[in-house]
Amino acid sequence: MKTGYARIVADQELNAVALFQLLDNANNLLTEASVLKAAPQQRLVVFSQVNSSINTGIAVINTSSQAALLVLRLLNTAGLPVAEQVLSMAPGEQWAKFVDELFSGFSGVRNFEGLWCCTAPIPSLSPRCACSCNRR
Repeated sequence: MKTGYARIVADQELNAVALFQLLDNANNLLTEASVLKAAPQQRLVVFSQVNSSINTGIAVINTSSQAALLVLRLLNTAGLPVAEQVLSMAPGEQWAKFVDELFSGFSGVRNFEGLWCCTAPIPSLSPRCACSCNRR
């Protein structure tokens, strides 16, 4: 699987949706995700689920020209923290991962429902992120 992103610069506002599909060898649809345009943010919150049939995926891009230090958290439905980790992203770096991949070292993530939160705790860097969800 290849990953990447595109950036469009225009002299007027554009609206678009990208649709991604994963097919098996017989061209049967396994999963599908759509991505709307997203403005750069310093804080992201996404409803997330992980169980035997659903696994939320997250894609993040650092559109800043500076490195970004991101704090990732999972909060359960009561708002209590389940897991937390800090990741560094280089300028222009992007990644796309499922929630259980991001928090593979934490118990309780295999059967999770709640919020995935991403914050940039160093305001002087002003990192920019965009995100989208995917289910499999």
